[in-house]
Amino acid sequence: MSSMRSEGSLDGGKRQVVVLGAGVVGLSTALVLQQSGLYQVVLVSEFVVLPPNNLQEPTKVIETKNGKFKFYDQAKVPALNMATPYSGAHWRSLASNSDYFLQQCELETFGRFSELHRSGISYMGTPFVTKLRGLDYYNEAPEEKPWFFDYASNLNIKRSKTEHSDMISGVELAAEYDTFVVNIPVYLYYLYKEFISAGGQFKSAKVSSLGELEKVAFEMLDNHRDFTIINCSALGSATLTDVNDSEMYPIRGQVVIVYAPSVKRTVTRLGGKYMRYVIPRGDGTVVLGGTHIPNVTDTQEDTQITSDILKDTLKLTPELGLDASPGSDLIEELRKKVLAVKVGFRPGRHGGVRLERDTTIGSITGKSLNVVHNYGHSGFGVQSSWGYANAVYRMLIPNKL
Repeated sequence: MSSMRSEGSLDGGKRQVVVLGAGVVGLSTALVLQQSGLYQVVLVSEFVVLPPNNLQEPTKVIETKNGKFKFYDQAKVPALNMATPYSGAHWRSLASNSDYFLQQCELETFGRFSELHRSGISYMGTPFVTKLRGLDYYNEAPEEKPWFFDYASNLNIKRSKTEHSDMISGVELAAEYDTFVVNIPVYLYYLYKEFISAGGQFKSAKVSSLGELEKVAFEMLDNHRDFTIINCSALGSATLTDVNDSEMYPIRGQVVIVYAPSVKRTVTRLGGKYMRYVIPRGDGTVVLGGTHIPNVTDTQEDTQITSDILKDTLKLTPELGLDASPGSDLIEELRKKVLAVKVGFRPGRHGGVRLERDTTIGSITGKSLNVVHNYGHSGFGVQSSWGYANAVYRMLIPNKL
C-alpha cells in the first residue's frame, strides 16, 4: 500500500471508523458519521478531492455573446475508479413503486438537498445545489402512477399532444415538478471540506484489500485495535481481494457538457434505446446525456453517440439553441458550445446495493475486523446518497460499532 498525504485532526474519545471511497456515497457516509459526534472517521481514497477551478489553465475557452467563457474540467480521476465526477446529477426518482427502502433513501436525500438549497451556500459564487423545474417525458404512460408523484411539489401532468400543443411528438405523458440539480465538482468539494471541518481525517492511499486498512488505523487512530471499516469502494469491490464481488459490473455512460446559460430547467425523456436528459449545473454549463451500456469499458468518446445526444437533447430543450444565429444549423451551433465529452462507469450490481455487515482479516494483526458494505448504487448514487449514509449510521448504533 502506498500513502501520499493526510489531513485533519483526531479525537480519541469516539468510536473509530475508516471509510474507503471518496465518491458521493463515501463522502456522504463519512460526513454523517463524523457530524454525529459519536465517531472519529478517517476517509481513505487513492484520489485527493480537489477544489473546483484548481487548474492554473482552463481546459477550454469558448467565445460567447458576453465574452470568453473559461471551462475547468475537474474530472481527472480515471473513469473506472470513480463514477461521481462524471455524472450529471439531478433528483429524479429511480425507485420502483415497490422498492420502499430506496424510496426512503431518495426522500431523505431530497430533504437534505432542500436544506442545502435554503442555506444559500456556494463556492466562489457557484451554488452546488439549485432548485428548478424538472420535466419528465414518458414515451409510454406508466401503468401505475410513479410513487414520487405523491411527494412532488407543484406537480403538473400533461397526457397527450392533442390536449397540449407544446408536447413533443412520440410522448404519451409529461410530468413537471420542482426538483434539484447538483453541480458535482463543487458539491464533492463541499462534502469533503465539511467532513474535515467536523474533525474528520483524509488519507490518500491505494489498497488492494479491506484488511490493508488496518495499517491506516494503526497510523491514524488512537484506538486502532477496535475500529469499523465502511466499504464505499463502488466498482473497486470487484477487485478488492477480500471482497471480490463478482456481482459488480460497469455501466458505461457518455455525456456532453455544453455552455448554455439559457437552460433553467432539467428535462428527461424516458423510453427508447437510451434515457435522454438535460441537467444545468447553475454555473452556465449543462450536462447532456446519456447512455446506459452494461459491461462495456471503452473510455474513448463514441462520436456517433455525441451527435445523437446533441440532436435528441436539442429537441427536448429548444433553449439550447437560443443563441444561434437566425437560419443557422442548430446542431452545428450547439457543437460550438461543447466544452467536454465525458465517459464514466456507473457501479452496477446484480441484486442491487450491498448494504450489510461483514468481517475481514487485518493485514497486520490477523484479527477479525468489522465491516459494513455500502456500494453498488448504479445510477442513483447521488440522489440516494444521504439516505444510504443514514442507513449505515443506523446499522452502527445498535451494534455498538
